[in-house]
Amino acid sequence: MFCKNCGKQIPEGQTVCPGCGAQNAQPSYSQPQQQIIVNAGNNKTNGMATAGFTLALIGCFFSIAFILQLLGLIFSIVGIVKSGQLEGKGRGMAIAGLVLSILGFIPAIFLISTISSCAAAIV
Repeated sequence: MFCKNCGKQIPEGQTVCPGCGAQNAQPSYSQPQQQIIVNAGNNKTNGMATAGFTLALIGCFFSIAFILQLLGLIFSIVGIVKSGQLEGKGRGMAIAGLVLSILGFIPAIFLISTISSCAAAIV
């Protein structure tokens, strides 16, 4: 250990400097501590984007389930807006849900127009 005042070496076990007489605290020896870094990160997910994509995908397979496509469209739009708050998480899935729900409207509209024209022909 070296003196804080004059810089001379102090023998082991002494707290007073033999050169200048300054009082120096005994060094405390301890083992080095391991530093643990925890990456908290942003683990938030975009549930609206997931819901919008899932509803739009199911709505594409069942054209008669017009409400699923409508909900998929709404949730996908909300998911796109929410992705801006979540640093872009879920943006791609929300866009895919938006496209699927719009494409799912085409057979649904065709089915509704066919049924309404058949009903009009009968009456």
